[in-house]
Amino acid sequence: MALHVKLLARAARRYGPPLAHAAYRRWQAMTPEEKERYRRQMREYAGRGRAVAKGAAGRVRVRGRGGPPEPRA
Repeated sequence: MALHVKLLARAARRYGPPLAHAAYRRWQAMTPEEKERYRRQMREYAGRGRAVAKGAAGRVRVRGRGGPPEPRA
């Protein structure tokens, strides 16, 4: 597992800055209408994610917590 973390960290250091730069250049090239459309789309995605997480929170149980107490013998 530690090897995977090291490889991911190295990949992030290597590829992160060029990807961020490309994203910045793309953003700067967008028209104001495209930027607003993108922002609206991201808000919708975030709202859907929150709704899914909220629904899942009611179904998830942490072992040893959240349920009725077990009867004592």
